[in-house]
Amino acid sequence: MSTTPRSRQQRRTPLAPRKKRGATQLEQAGEGKRLFEGPEEDTPEPCVVSEPIKRAYAIVRRSSNGLGETGGAIYGEVTASSFQRVVDAMGLEPTSIFLDVGSGLGKPNFHAALHAGCASFGVELEEVRWQLATFNLMQMHAAGFGGGVYFLHGDITAAYSLDPFSHVYMFDVGFPPTLLETLADLFNRSQARVLASFQKNLDENYGFDVVLRRKIQTSMHGSTEKHACFVYDRHLRASPVSPDPLFVEGLEKLREPKELQCKDAADRLDASHSKPRRPRSARKTDPYLTPPRRII
Repeated sequence: MSTTPRSRQQRRTPLAPRKKRGATQLEQAGEGKRLFEGPEEDTPEPCVVSEPIKRAYAIVRRSSNGLGETGGAIYGEVTASSFQRVVDAMGLEPTSIFLDVGSGLGKPNFHAALHAGCASFGVELEEVRWQLATFNLMQMHAAGFGGGVYFLHGDITAAYSLDPFSHVYMFDVGFPPTLLETLADLFNRSQARVLASFQKNLDENYGFDVVLRRKIQTSMHGSTEKHACFVYDRHLRASPVSPDPLFVEGLEKLREPKELQCKDAADRLDASHSKPRRPRSARKTDPYLTPPRRII
């Protein structure tokens, strides 16, 4: 009598017991306690998103034709209600200076400025995303936005520190390890007090001088995808230094009247559009990725 071969499910060997969720390697080995203190899970609490912030998201959605809400080239679009919980946890105040590393369309910057009335600065490496954010800023000015937001097209790794920013946010789900290690050096040299990141154990894995304060579950626009945002406090304060030259011009623009801020955004966007485009073959690859080693 012939026997039918066992299915793949039947042939599979028993799985090893799953590791305890959220535990560090020391916990799993029974050799010590967690390497950081703070809540492992954050129960979502009802939050109120103000009408000006809702209008800002609507303006960005309209002027960007929904980019960032349906996937594609723009990523990291956290919903307004999720980001409200992030800024609440960060403790932004009118005297804060907010920095978004990889600012995309600019929603976090508008949200932070409208929520706390603070200066809000975004740095974006990709020129197309920076152009979209600057156009969104012009649309916000046209709708009566009070100013206080600046977008820089540049490479954050060209800075020596993150001064004078007090609160730093980065949607770093796709950041390569080399970039995170560089950002750790910039953060540790600066006076920034609070860091919001989507990476767990930044201190242990990448050398950030931080202590975990809170973990927040966030939702993304246009998908069921969810990511945990970790809000950290600085562990040790660095020695005061001057604002980094990379940010000086933009910070000076933020002190100007709203009309001049709007004109500056328009001028910089026009200058970007009038630049001759480089041939496709001359474009650089992602500078943050380590080039592959040559195999001989």
